[in-house]
Amino acid sequence: MNRALALVWLLGASAIAHGAGKDYVDYRVRPGDNLYLLAERYLQHPAQWQRLAELNRVADPLRLPPGMTLRLPAALLRGTPQRATVLYARAPADAIGADGRRRPLASGDTLREGEWIEAGASGFAALRLADGSDIEVHPGARMRLERLREVKELGRSQKTMTLSKGRVDVKAAPQPPDSRFDVRTRLAVTGVRGTHFGVQVRERDGAALTDVSEGVVEVDA
Repeated sequence: MNRALALVWLLGASAIAHGAGKDYVDYRVRPGDNLYLLAERYLQHPAQWQRLAELNRVADPLRLPPGMTLRLPAALLRGTPQRATVLYARAPADAIGADGRRRPLASGDTLREGEWIEAGASGFAALRLADGSDIEVHPGARMRLERLREVKELGRSQKTMTLSKGRVDVKAAPQPPDSRFDVRTRLAVTGVRGTHFGVQVRERDGAALTDVSEGVVEVDA
């Protein structure tokens, strides 16, 4: 691993770790598969078989040669929702639900997709995801758990966080192939496959700064 500290300005750029930037996952067709069954089994809605047909240029949704490789859109995978656990919290640090209700965080609390974590000027929260990844939410930060999903049938996962202000530090556990682990800001996306890194939204101008203490990050304009 590269232990050097790298500072990367992300002004409208996308920072993606090697192999983590795909917007789809590969699926090897098995005997008996068709697009209707695959959409019902893996996607958020059965009617999305049409998206599979378009993406893979399949003319007949009932005829899929065994061994063929299909692309399944990562954003449409249904998966099983996962939760995050609060390892430590120092007030003021709150969770804000989709309904806007706010509650103070405490060690042992669980957090779901869609919840915001907000740390006050002296607040702090340390979270652990289901795969063992750790996230530290620093004073003044506001982050949303957009998507925490595991697709067991495909051996893949999706984890997306949105940082609207402040700083978070992430120690991501090694991710299975074709999985996604993203921290998004207004200007950039930082994606990893098992990396120790931090993301900060600078208050005075909204610029996003990523620093990498372990692993490799690639920047694409």
